[in-house]
Order: sequence, then C-alpha cells, then structure tokens
Amino acid sequence: PETVDSFDELKQIFLNHFMIQTDRLYSADDLYTIRQREDEPLREYAARFSHEYSRCPETDDRAAYGAFKSGLRSSHFRYLVHS
Repeated sequence: PETVDSFDELKQIFLNHFMIQTDRLYSADDLYTIRQREDEPLREYAARFSHEYSRCPETDDRAAYGAFKSGLRSSHFRYLVHS
C-alpha cells in the first residue's frame, strides 16, 4: 500500500477522489433540467439560468431561450413568452 507523507498530500488525494466536478461544461440538454422554483422570483431564476448558460459555450441562443421558457413555472409571464 502507498503511504501519504503529509497532510497536504492527503488533502489533495481526498479532493481528487471525492470532489464533485463543479467546473464541467454543460450542454443544451443540461439547461432543460433547470426549473424555476415555486417560491423563486423571475429575476432570481433568470440570474441562475444565465449563470449556468454562461458555462455552455457550445449552446446557441435559440436553444437556451427554449430551455429558459421550458423551465418557467406556470405564470402569466410564461403564458406571454409562449404566445
């Protein structure tokens, strides 16, 4: 078995093994999983969606707009954007 010589080495091994990959890039399909929460104001949903969209360099605006609309909860605004 391998030995660990320092706390810093142990920390790095742990992080490499258990850390969730938060810097992965997303696709348009991933954007379709983002939903406006029941108690979430439209402005917050838009900001959260925009943040995730910025991590999708290969996704075009049309696909992102479709994903944004599909994630809206039932509301008057959703009715307006789907008209």
